[in-house]
Amino acid sequence: MNISQLLNKKFKKVQKGKSLFWKLYNSIPNINKKETIFLIFPESDKEINYYGLLYLDEFLIKYNLRKAVIITNNNWGVKDLAHYSKKIEKVFVVTCDDVENIVCYYSLYPFMRNIRIVSLDKPDGRRGSNLLGRNALSKEKLIAMGVYFLIPFKKIETKGDML
Repeated sequence: MNISQLLNKKFKKVQKGKSLFWKLYNSIPNINKKETIFLIFPESDKEINYYGLLYLDEFLIKYNLRKAVIITNNNWGVKDLAHYSKKIEKVFVVTCDDVENIVCYYSLYPFMRNIRIVSLDKPDGRRGSNLLGRNALSKEKLIAMGVYFLIPFKKIETKGDML
């Protein structure tokens, strides 16, 4: 595949991601953009997703946000998510390709301030998993500090089983 074909393929993914994101965004009535965070969970790693939910309320408090919207390809028990946070406004379960396309769109053009990608290695270029084990860094610390910027790190007691 030559560079032109690769760019064309990537651009199609970006277009699909853009179209889907704004379709989902516009399906939420009366959304307050300044007080809502969009969390994209592209990982199948249950531990990463668990810590992404566990530290969600702390993140919302620190950054003065009221609601969270989750976009994921994981079919968690949606009603079980209230166990982690009462501030989850909406959960969109989409295909793996759809999540990848949204991440691709966001990585090309960060079109919105209130988006976090809950992953150690996505979007492309992020290499958080390379830090695991160094200086006692765990998945928990990397999600809390690296994705949510909760510094200094304060461990939160677990809330039941992992997803």
